[in-house]
Amino acid sequence: MKKGYFGVFLLVFALIACGCVGAGCGRETQATARATIAEVFPMTVGDAKISVHVAVSQIEQEKGLMFRTELADNVGMIFAYKEPQKMHYWMKNVPIPLSIGFFKADGTLAEIRAMFPNDTSTISSSGDDIKFVLEMNEGWFARHNVRPGDRLDLALLAKALELRGEEPADYGL
Repeated sequence: MKKGYFGVFLLVFALIACGCVGAGCGRETQATARATIAEVFPMTVGDAKISVHVAVSQIEQEKGLMFRTELADNVGMIFAYKEPQKMHYWMKNVPIPLSIGFFKADGTLAEIRAMFPNDTSTISSSGDDIKFVLEMNEGWFARHNVRPGDRLDLALLAKALELRGEEPADYGL
């Protein structure tokens, strides 16, 4: 082997050995890439268009918006659960005031509640049939004329869950 070709040979051999050959080498393919909680997804509630972080794991749901000092006007966090249940939320380590919307499995907004900064008292849903919870800046629902009875776009939520690596059918979508 001529001098200079040995280094190229070693590089090619190493790439083949680790299965990294071709145009996508070193990058995740679209099929295997999964969005993280840091990413936002388009969502519609009633006639209002927003962007949401999607919290699906227990760790993400427990942390929620803790330690966030601001939240852009039309950005929120949606919590998706596999089974309907009575929801219990608090504001420990959340220094910004929020409004929280509780949604039924069919995407219908059941109720809206105010949540106060760093408040450790529990805010519970009235019903035990809640599957999705949306946290937005304080007063967002009122400013955008979103009221109980309005619907969450479940097709957009299903797409966001899929991009997060979740199976929408596990959430009834």
